[in-house]
Amino acid sequence: MSVSKSEPILIVGGGAFGLSTVVHLLRAGYKDITVLDKDEEIPSRWSAANDLNKIVRAEYEDPLYQDLTVKAIEAWQTPLFAPHFHQVGFLHCVSGKAPKEALDTLNRFRAAAERDPRMRSHLSPLDSQKDISDAVWQYKDSAFPGWNGYFNKFDGYAHSGNALRSIFLATRAQGVKYILGAAGAVSEIIYEKTSSGRKAKGVKTTGGLFYPSNLVIVSVGAAGAKLVPEIGKQLVAKSWSVAHLHLTDDETSALRGIPVTYARDLGFFFEPDPKTNLLKLCPMGGGFINTDPKTGISHAPTDLKQSAFLPDGDEKQLRELVRQTLPQFADRPFSSNLVG
Repeated sequence: MSVSKSEPILIVGGGAFGLSTVVHLLRAGYKDITVLDKDEEIPSRWSAANDLNKIVRAEYEDPLYQDLTVKAIEAWQTPLFAPHFHQVGFLHCVSGKAPKEALDTLNRFRAAAERDPRMRSHLSPLDSQKDISDAVWQYKDSAFPGWNGYFNKFDGYAHSGNALRSIFLATRAQGVKYILGAAGAVSEIIYEKTSSGRKAKGVKTTGGLFYPSNLVIVSVGAAGAKLVPEIGKQLVAKSWSVAHLHLTDDETSALRGIPVTYARDLGFFFEPDPKTNLLKLCPMGGGFINTDPKTGISHAPTDLKQSAFLPDGDEKQLRELVRQTLPQFADRPFSSNLVG
């Protein structure tokens, strides 16, 4: 439907997709934009993007997607986003015990990077522990048994939680309205009948507040099926485990600038965050889906505490990743664990 630049637009959800939509609507000249989110602040704790870091890599098997990711990296280097982008590189490997499927996937990504002239010069092969320690001096005492792959200096990571915060502050200063907490906890979309069916006319919150709008944009990620039941099984509420190692100031400084380090059969981790001294790790795997056995529809948890744990299998996998790469922390407990 066509909406004039002055008509009110409601965006439900203040995560990555919601805030990205705000940025693009503002750039397109829309004036009356309101974001509703059930958390008390942005970044929302309900957003998967409210995180220390997310991998930003350009190589993908699909050429269209790869072109988009190269353009995304260019956007990360613009004033709004640049403070949160860290082009530390991507050490992409398999371990010595990786299954054939993991090696095949790695080789497809490597081939995609080698074909692209924009990143070809940034690639280095990694065929031994010496190659890895030559590329990353902090790994000189690490075993990396049987690891092989490549190092792509074109890639890196983004501090996604801080990026969300920057967008929030910048767009609020430009007139975007944010309704947070109980007043922004949307429970349903309100429709009116039309000759061809129905159309949205606003939203209602759990407390009974009504916000009118002829255009409602739903950006609530895994919770989408609750607001738009017609989505049904098309939307999958999927999550992966996240764990952290809590380091000292000196330990954090010593690992400053390490690349995103990724074994396709074990998992990956990032350089530690200097503000919190937390080093984030994620295991590789198929993830977890919260499916209602009666309907087959998956939903996001209704309470954040439901996700505050680390499954035993994932903990064992991450422990092996740490032993092979950062042996000095092999026995350090994981903290701030979650499935999200």
